[in-house]
Amino acid sequence: MRRLVLIACVIALASTALNRAQAASCPHPGALGVSRVLTIDPKDYPLVGRDDYGRTLPLAPGEVVLTFDDGPIPPATDRVLQALADQCVKAVFFMVGRNARAHPEMVRRVEAAGHTIATHTQNHPLRPMSPERARYEIDAGIASVGAALGSTKEVSPFFRFPGLFHTRAAESYLRSRGISAWSIDVESDDWRRISANEVLRRILTRLAARGRGIVLMHDIHAKTAGLVPTLLDQLKARGYRVVQVVPAGRRERLPDDVVAAAPSPSETEANPPAKTAAKMPADRPLQKPAELPASKDARPAARTGVAHLATSMLRPPEIIYTRPSFIVLERPGPNLPKARPAAHQGGPYERIYMPRESRYYR
Repeated sequence: MRRLVLIACVIALASTALNRAQAASCPHPGALGVSRVLTIDPKDYPLVGRDDYGRTLPLAPGEVVLTFDDGPIPPATDRVLQALADQCVKAVFFMVGRNARAHPEMVRRVEAAGHTIATHTQNHPLRPMSPERARYEIDAGIASVGAALGSTKEVSPFFRFPGLFHTRAAESYLRSRGISAWSIDVESDDWRRISANEVLRRILTRLAARGRGIVLMHDIHAKTAGLVPTLLDQLKARGYRVVQVVPAGRRERLPDDVVAAAPSPSETEANPPAKTAAKMPADRPLQKPAELPASKDARPAARTGVAHLATSMLRPPEIIYTRPSFIVLERPGPNLPKARPAAHQGGPYERIYMPRESRYYR
């Protein structure tokens, strides 16, 4: 009992010292900031995220970890970085290798801003990966991001599967390499065809239901980049605290970090990369969550069913993968070759995200 009390006191003192250091270093008075730095050893936390693994990071009520997938893609990533800097907030960026190769200066900007850089495969394949393909995507993604940073040692041993489509073989390979596989606790749905206001409402609603956790967003969308400032304001107004996660053994950028203890054995608790960020009208400012309309379906109901799609396309759609709430179909676009280019997994193909609740998905 005394040991537990002592540990609690040490954590409290460390957190207080960090808050003071953060406040002193942040040039923006009243900013949300980082409440503490959480050091994670992948050996202790090989799988995190309630959506897929039933357990998450050791976060206290009200603590949030912000994560961004699929970048870097200018100018959306630039806008996300600026919004985070304005509030002195740090996040985890799960980068796609080919985007890091295309924009190495953006990778270095993210690193220079003090964020945690993790990986998200080389080519973002939205389908089950064979063991051989998974090893290639994992290794190549790390190599590409590491090339932008000057060394793979600068890449955090955190990884997230595209579309959260994980496999046991790939998880085993990650574990053998000392890399933690991350799922999520709070889905933003920012990849869906919904407004920025609806994305914001869903994040805050789901976060309130969870009470804490890992939030998934994508720094390739102009819509997401535009809502981050409002999201951070709302997190501060609602009393949430942002936690930065860094790997064990890495020199932290903030002092007095709190090292996560290994969990007890009984503890249980998508979107393809875009070449350019989508444009969002500038004349539609975000509403405050209190003014948002009642929840609606993630996307407008499809105008055609799967059966009709199969007869109206150049080739019937191929089911890429399914999740609990939606199914993903893929077809070649008009005037595009019917055979998928072997060297480009994304290919010149259209992807159709169809909610399972839609009456057309039967």
